Amino acid sequence: MIAVSNDFKQAMKATTKELFAKVTYDDNGNTVAITESDDLYKLKLYTETSLLHTVIRKATFSYFGNVNLLDKDVNIYIGVKLADGTVEYINYGTFTVKKVEHVKDKNITTAEAYDKLGVALQKWQAPTGLTYPVTLHDYFTAVLSDLGLTLDPAITDYPNRSQSIEGEPYGDTVSTYREVLDDIAEATGSIIYMGVNDNVQLKQIAVSGYDEDLTLDILNKLEVQAKWGVVNSVVLAREPQGDYITQQDQQSINDNGLTEVKITNNTLVDPDRNAWIGAIYDALHNLQFYPFKAEYNGLGYLEVGDRVLLHDLAGNTFEGVVLGLEINMQGGMREVVWAKRPDKTSTNYQYAGKIGTQMHKTEIIVNKLDGEIKLINQNLDENYYTKAEVDIEHNSIRSSVQATDATANSALDLAQQNAEDLEGVHTDITTLEQRADSLELSVKGIGGANLIRNSSGRKGDVNDWQERDNDGNLLDPANTAEIVQDTEVQIYTEADSAFKLMQNWLKQAFNVIPNETYTFYCRYKSNADATITIGGITTQTLPNSNEQWQMFKFTFTPVNGTTYLKIDNTNVGVNEYLLIADIVIKKGDVSGWIQAPNEIYGKNYRFDKDGFTITSPDNSFKSLLDNTKLAVYDTSTGSDKVVMLVSKDSGKITNLVAQTQFTIQRYDNPAKRARFIPTSTGVMLVIND
Repeated sequence: MIAVSNDFKQAMKATTKELFAKVTYDDNGNTVAITESDDLYKLKLYTETSLLHTVIRKATFSYFGNVNLLDKDVNIYIGVKLADGTVEYINYGTFTVKKVEHVKDKNITTAEAYDKLGVALQKWQAPTGLTYPVTLHDYFTAVLSDLGLTLDPAITDYPNRSQSIEGEPYGDTVSTYREVLDDIAEATGSIIYMGVNDNVQLKQIAVSGYDEDLTLDILNKLEVQAKWGVVNSVVLAREPQGDYITQQDQQSINDNGLTEVKITNNTLVDPDRNAWIGAIYDALHNLQFYPFKAEYNGLGYLEVGDRVLLHDLAGNTFEGVVLGLEINMQGGMREVVWAKRPDKTSTNYQYAGKIGTQMHKTEIIVNKLDGEIKLINQNLDENYYTKAEVDIEHNSIRSSVQATDATANSALDLAQQNAEDLEGVHTDITTLEQRADSLELSVKGIGGANLIRNSSGRKGDVNDWQERDNDGNLLDPANTAEIVQDTEVQIYTEADSAFKLMQNWLKQAFNVIPNETYTFYCRYKSNADATITIGGITTQTLPNSNEQWQMFKFTFTPVNGTTYLKIDNTNVGVNEYLLIADIVIKKGDVSGWIQAPNEIYGKNYRFDKDGFTITSPDNSFKSLLDNTKLAVYDTSTGSDKVVMLVSKDSGKITNLVAQTQFTIQRYDNPAKRARFIPTSTGVMLVIND
């Protein structure tokens, strides 16, 4: 919870209150404020996370005028007048503006900004200057230092703080710093977020109690779901091999049923899960809360991870955890807090190891520098040790299987005293080496390619998604979408492009193989439900993502050879939208975006069934080559004005200079032609007939 005075809390909870808001920025050493009393039109703060993740806060604010704040740091404040007439503000910290949009006729500029943890989205580079082994705390602070960030000095202890890291765990196996921070959040049983003091917070959620009482005189609207918890099982999983280790409270499971938290493929904890799981379990054990959504006139000082006490009209109370928070300031203050139900996970506990039991160990170690992949599977039980290892190098594949009696360990200890003690050791080693010059490998692909054309809007239009009559007119004006290729889309999508639907729909037909399994895949962001329809097969709800980018996919099996995909959000409010990108329909499974066959879309060029088009970010001209024409267009007026066109039927040119001669003739008939021949004094016309 943000630290504010009791007077601030009382003023915020009052039936009537006088509110203030401002956005400040530095202008050549001078602090400039855009306030609610002059140019600030509206302000929105948005935060959402889930258990054991990193959250980046987003701010959107609109103001009159066209002051350009792009890439500038701003500070955001909300204040209230206290009983003594003074104004107390909350400074929500520093945000960096990543997008601005100016509406000329209204003279309003809208800025979109993210807090300082937004730098975690940059490309990962392992921290330098560390001498291993190091503690998790030392590694964490080194990662933050590389980002120019600092852990809050008040955080002096947290789960697994002193756990040892033997060597650089990541190398180049992850894409962004945020992935590493998410691993640290999991390893510490925490949520990582940027505090209002611009220091990184590492917050463990209290398992019970509450930080704020949201009473009936505060609440305007409340939705509550069935309780989640209590947490009585933590699972550390290696996937896809299905290798699990767990710590459980069996008595709690007997009394309350099973509620597990599963952490999958965490690079930090994976080398020695036994050493890490205990502290994670202690941080989460007995955690419980009610998923909820509460709306009220605003307090301003709640943060993610805070616990709140909720009241309904029947006098019941519910403890909730704030995992999402939105503050809107426009003519007043509206605040919404919520917590979604965590995704349910399941584990085959019959094959899961318990704490104190030695486990199977399966590792895949990739060394890109040396061109080597090592796969290791180990099992160590009370009496017997086995190890299977495969080394894949650039010129050979070597696999070995080794089995050794555990009694060898004690015998080896005595070896220097009495070599005869080794007679009881039984060792089996089998090695197979495959050389590159006599190696045959077969690779079976998952199958299929993306069946959807212009699947993320990189073509620059939505023609492939529209239904038209014989004259080329749209059958339905709502059958359209906006192409969005801004900074946010570039960060959160693979294609760097997305469709934006606001009460619109898109539709595209495609061919399939009957009775085969296909997968639909996309990334999206929305503030309302939409629908995904595979014609004649299934209609899926694309759930409201609460303005966070999410991945969505499902499988289907067609019966006929032709069907269609329809994306529809026509049944929503006028301000509700869907951003959808990286759309794939593919036979088999899908793990990311791919373009359809015969499509190549770059930043300023496209090559597909409609030809080869080249544009430029520096001017308004474009060129097109297809099977019937070669053309250059001027697009500065909003339509394609012909500069030069040569087609199968005609030719047009805006400005032509013939330096030697200009000839007009019919096909290969030079005997009958007209020639315009430039001379030093003018032009000569020659007609052959």
